This record gives sequence, structure tokens and C-alpha cells, in this order.
Amino acid sequence: MENEVYMITDWLDQNGNPKIEEQTQKEALCLEFERYLQSIGGLKSAWYTDKVPIISRNICSCGDGWLPMIQNLIQELIDAGWNKEISQIKEKFGSLRFYIGGGSDEMYTIIGKYEHKSLEICEECGEPGELVISNRWWQTKCDKHKPEGSFSQKEFNKKFNIE
Repeated sequence: MENEVYMITDWLDQNGNPKIEEQTQKEALCLEFERYLQSIGGLKSAWYTDKVPIISRNICSCGDGWLPMIQNLIQELIDAGWNKEISQIKEKFGSLRFYIGGGSDEMYTIIGKYEHKSLEICEECGEPGELVISNRWWQTKCDKHKPEGSFSQKEFNKKFNIE
């Protein structure tokens, strides 16, 4: 049996638009994000300035549900004059962390806004979510993706008498 190879064109119609019916939601989110990165000429590594522009979803160490939000964040930063230098994009303690090479107070305010916004968006699917705690792990999830036995922050505080 031969291995099947899939090309990015397998997910696109003749006009270059995603074939949504043939993809999972996550594939569609990744494809749209990578197409956006390509359209802006990619991001620049703040650490390795001699590298090619970053146009891969793999720059983000977080769930695919946050990709549309990250795309909006990147666009707002570019509109504010950001040079597209990125150090890291990840999830930490259930919220987005977006580290840039340097920027203005306005840029850091924009980043803070999106880091806060991430606490209300499921990291898996992008639907409305909330911060939950499961096995000492903080995550932002919707009801569908919430781990079994997890607590919302409010439930956690009540259970352990934290005010």
C-alpha cells in the first residue's frame, strides 16, 4: 500500500478558497491563519534575524481556536506600526502570551487586551469559553472541551475557600 501525500492544494478549490466541507474546523483555522501570514509577508524572528519570514502556524504554541484572535492581534499591532518581530506566542496559565521584540506602550496595551480576551475564548475551537482548572492545569475551554472533573475559577475559589 502506497503512502498518500496531501498537498495544501488538496484543501483549496480552483479559486484558492478553502474546501470547508472537506476539512475539519482546525484545518480550516490553520489554513486561514497561514494564508494571512503569507499575505503580510510573514513574521520576523526576534531571535534569529537572518532566518526566512515565519509563515507557519507552528509559531503558536497554543490551540487552534485562538488563531483568529491572534490574527486580529497581529493586524492591530501592524496598524500601530509594529515591525513584525516576534519572540514567542503561547498559552500560559490558560491565557495567551504574545512576546514581541520591542514596541510602544500602545502596542503593549493592544497585546494586554488580547491576552485578557483569550480568557473568554476556547483555545480548542474558538467558541466562548472560561478559565478552568483541571489537575492543577489552567486552561480556557468551552463546555464541549472542558476536561472532565475541571472547575471554573469561581468554583475552584469556592471549593478551597479562596476569596
